[in-house]
Order: sequence, then structure tokens, then C-alpha cells
Amino acid sequence: MKRVPLAIAALACSLIPLTVTSTAPAGAATNTRCVRGSSTSSGLCFTYLSSVKHLAVAEAVPLQNHSSKTATFNCSFTRTITKSVTWGASLSTEAKATLFGFLETKVSGTISRSVSQTAAQATAAGLSVRLKPGQSAVCERTYGYVVTRVRKNEWHGTTGSDKVLTSKVPSYLGVRLVD
Repeated sequence: MKRVPLAIAALACSLIPLTVTSTAPAGAATNTRCVRGSSTSSGLCFTYLSSVKHLAVAEAVPLQNHSSKTATFNCSFTRTITKSVTWGASLSTEAKATLFGFLETKVSGTISRSVSQTAAQATAAGLSVRLKPGQSAVCERTYGYVVTRVRKNEWHGTTGSDKVLTSKVPSYLGVRLVD
């Protein structure tokens, strides 16, 4: 474990709110939030470092018109997809709640603890497409997520640890057509 000078820990806690109930608006000046009950003698704080949005294909259905006439094809998916936040470290329930609430204020756009979409929901959200003979297209179920980086600073007396946590936080599940 890395030692954290008590004066730095005390300064960090005195500059930021110590309760999870205080929420700063998006883009607020503070980049640090502590778990309720943190003090100069012990505590846990998170400092926001960065976030990057990503889009991945979760399922793809190829469509191809092999007939000699124009035909209509529908996107039809086969499985339920569920994605949940991953923290990359074991955290208490209160620490997870503090961290997620903090990320909601820092990440632009919507994030969720978990997103789920059944095959029927995806098919209903999908498209119908008319393809000429020989034409093809692909229906894709997309998964939007945000990779965040936060610094976790924990201390007990004069002993402390400082670690960067990377988390994958779901944003949405969607459907798109690629021709």
C-alpha cells in the first residue's frame, strides 16, 4: 500500500462535499467526490479523469436478395442482450452508488447501470428494407457504452492507496441498417 500524507488527505476532504446527496451539475468545477463518512482519519474519494464514448456491434443479420425481383426484408434478431456496468475493482455498494452518481454528473449523455433489449424489442425497432435483385444489407444491433477513468484514493490513518479504475458503463442498445 502506498502512504498518503495526512495533510493531503485532509485538504482533499475539506475542499469537497462529503455526502453523496450533494450533486453538482454536469461540467461543474469539482472533479472529486467522496463516499459519505469520509474524514481526515479514513475515507474513500474518486477523482474523475476522462471518458470516451464507444459503439460496438452486438449482433448482425445479413440480408441479401437472391431472387430476380425486388423484395422487402425485415430485420429479425434472435437473442436478448443485457449489458451492465463493470468496475474493474471490488467496491462496496455505497462506493458503487457514489461512483455511478458522480459519473452521471461528469459524462455527457445518458449512462445506465444496466441496459437490456429482447430479440422481439430489437426486431420491432428494426427496419424493413426493399432490396433489388442482387442487393444486400446488414441489420446491426448496436451497443453504446462509455469507458471512464477515475482515480480511487482510499486512506486509513497514515496508510493509503491510490489506484486508477477503468469502467465500462452502458449507454444504450439500438438498431441500424448498413447497406
